[in-house]
Amino acid sequence: MKDKRRYTKLSLLLDKKLGLFEELIKLSRKQTGVIEDENWDGLQSLLDKKEVLMQNADKLEEKLKPITEKIINNYDLNRDNWVEGIQGITEIPENIKSDIKKLDVMIRELKELHEQSVKDIEGKREELNEVMIKLQNGRRANNGYNNTQRIYSTFIDQKS
Repeated sequence: MKDKRRYTKLSLLLDKKLGLFEELIKLSRKQTGVIEDENWDGLQSLLDKKEVLMQNADKLEEKLKPITEKIINNYDLNRDNWVEGIQGITEIPENIKSDIKKLDVMIRELKELHEQSVKDIEGKREELNEVMIKLQNGRRANNGYNNTQRIYSTFIDQKS
């Protein structure tokens, strides 16, 4: 009886967490387009929404952790690979196994999307740095040519 209650609670918590992760994935996919368009205000808005969802997921995880720890300990599962280990346990309902597997897949997808976003932002940052360096060099050359205190003729900019 106690296990049934635990599994019911686990199932409800997993359903809520799946919903949060679906929203996180949607926002992460939107984030890719926003970065590409260099819409930094839109990016901040998406990041704020994602932060709220992640905080809610963390709260759910606090409730899930004792239940999953108990399952891991009761069935002597490997902590690093317990998601795979749980699949072979017949006493655990199939819907819970399925939800845990879905969460694992979603977490991996979120990691990939996050890594891609970081790469995209880093690329945009490098592009902006290059443009700023060119602007500074151009301004320096322009200031040198417009200097009225120059006594002799000089070339300040460099040949590319």
